Parts: sequence; structure tokens; C-alpha cells
Amino acid sequence: SIDMVERPRENSQPLCRTYRSEAWLTKVEALANRSISVGELLDFYSKLGPCGDVMPHYNPLRHTTNDITRSAIIPLSYKTDGGVAYASLLGDSGSHRMPGCMVSHDWQNLFVHLVAAIVADALGFDEYHRVAERLLTV
Repeated sequence: SIDMVERPRENSQPLCRTYRSEAWLTKVEALANRSISVGELLDFYSKLGPCGDVMPHYNPLRHTTNDITRSAIIPLSYKTDGGVAYASLLGDSGSHRMPGCMVSHDWQNLFVHLVAAIVADALGFDEYHRVAERLLTV
């Protein structure tokens, strides 16, 4: 079946009608409900580095989000028939939960700064530097 989705046009003009297939709507809903919690992110972070079991060469002062994705997340989420979303590996908690917020990032920023910003936001902090300092000691 095809559902009609209304979306606003730029410049506040009247709504246009866009027709989307059932498959498209199903995929959008699946992507929108994919998330990990702050606790799950911190669990992942604690596995990085020489004391963890993922990416033992991790250096928080050097490795970017891109580095973590290529050296940790992709290898962890690879299955024999291809890759899966890391969130889907967390069971029902990560694969069917609408996120409380959306996080944007830059692939070239330090991963520790991304994690610190997410944790700081969850704690209600206006800045992330104190959290980043604590993460450097983990």
C-alpha cells in the first residue's frame, strides 16, 4: 500500500503531498527507532583501549569518530552475510526504541569528545569538558 505523507515546503508555502511506498515507510520507522542509551554508549567506550577487549590501541587523544567506526564498530557489527547496525546487537533495547534526542557529529572530531558531549547533555551540563577529562581517566 502507499500512504500519503504531508511535509512542509521551504519558505512556509502550503504543504505538498508526497506518496511513499509501504517499504519506504517501514524502513524509515526502523531507522527512527534505532538507538543506544547513554549507559550502552559508556559500556562500549569502556571496552576501548588496552584494558578493554575492543581496539586495544585506542588513544582518546588521537582517535576520531571515524577511527572508532572503522576499527571497532564495523568489525563488531560484521556478520557472515554482511554488516548490521551496532544498535541491533544490543537486543531489543537498541533496535526498537525511539531515541530521546538525535546526535549529530563530525567524523574527524575525537571520539572521546562525542561521548563526553552526549554524557554531559544527559546529565544536564552546558559544557562537556569536565566529562571529557573524566573519560580520559577511564
